Amino acid sequence: MTPEELKAFQENFLKELGITMDSIMDEKLSAKLAEMNTDSAKSLDDMKEEIKKLSKGLETNELKGEGAEEKAKSIIVNTFKKVKKFNVGSEEQFAEILNEEVKATFQNEGTAGDGAEFVFGLFSKDVYSIFEQFDLVKELSALPINATSITLPRYDGWTEAYWLDEGSNYTPSKGTTWSIKVDIYKLGALITLTDEMLSDDMTTETLYKLIIKEVWVKFAGKIEDEVLNWTGGKMEGILTNANVKVVTSTATAYKDITENEILDADAEIDTKYNINKNNNIVVMLKSTFNKLRQKRDANGVLVYPELRQANKSIFDYRVVLSNKMPAESTGKAGLLFGNIKDFYYYITKQDFSAEMGHIAGDFQSGKKSLRIDKRIGWKVKDWKAFAKVVIS
Repeated sequence: MTPEELKAFQENFLKELGITMDSIMDEKLSAKLAEMNTDSAKSLDDMKEEIKKLSKGLETNELKGEGAEEKAKSIIVNTFKKVKKFNVGSEEQFAEILNEEVKATFQNEGTAGDGAEFVFGLFSKDVYSIFEQFDLVKELSALPINATSITLPRYDGWTEAYWLDEGSNYTPSKGTTWSIKVDIYKLGALITLTDEMLSDDMTTETLYKLIIKEVWVKFAGKIEDEVLNWTGGKMEGILTNANVKVVTSTATAYKDITENEILDADAEIDTKYNINKNNNIVVMLKSTFNKLRQKRDANGVLVYPELRQANKSIFDYRVVLSNKMPAESTGKAGLLFGNIKDFYYYITKQDFSAEMGHIAGDFQSGKKSLRIDKRIGWKVKDWKAFAKVVIS
């Protein structure tokens, strides 16, 4: 390549990256570009990535903390790429690669723990933002543990309070004690990625969003389904348990469930389960919700005007929509009342694993499969804390 051709190549190359020749007059960037031009082993994509990183560092004067979110996302994406490249097959190897990426990125910034806290904090924040799109999942109170199971104590019978004369004996309250064991199980998802998608032509931001959204949207949907309906998995579904209180409606359609039947469902839940009424919810399909808020009496007055307010509710139960509620048919529950936040144990193990490999036919079509799993478990504290309205 002649000097003129080299110069033209550099200008076009930088133009593609949105960098002008003036911006590379910095001594460090010029030296880096010269070094890369003489390194025949580097691919064009590698050169692009290196220049992007260095240019961004110079623009921000490498100020501590500035651009940290982009760096954290790069760490996660680069980790997944190395998992693919080296055919990583264990959580330990995955963790080693992640730690290397963290240290390489943050080694000159003096952040605590080599920046690991920020990386996982960002990952957790973005995962949570996906979960926030699922109202029912958002209601769950997560209890993180490090073991594979946890045993939680229970006491029932409730303590009585009464008036006493001076010197009188106290009457003991009768109660029952037992425990609930919650086991952690593996929830997994499989993403098929092409080699082109994993190449440097796909931006860090795009690949990061794909990993986050594709996996965690599937996880959140599965969690909602298991909370409501036992589908043969490891968890307990509220609607499918025989001990949940049932009110059978005379209606044949969800929209025709009456006010009295809703109040009957509320009455089925003992007041001792009303620990915090702000956590009381009613779960329904969006189609049911839309029909109920249009419902009018014989005089044309809205039956449930509170459904048209910003804080949508029915008789002090906040409305939570879920497309995992059963479709309208005989014997199916149209409404579920209760307090999931206080009466549903949701246990998480603070780790996840990822493996990259081929499944049948992938090799010929230039694809890789990314397997990601999360450890979770849950059990209901007391089924009597929930009631459902079923159409006849």
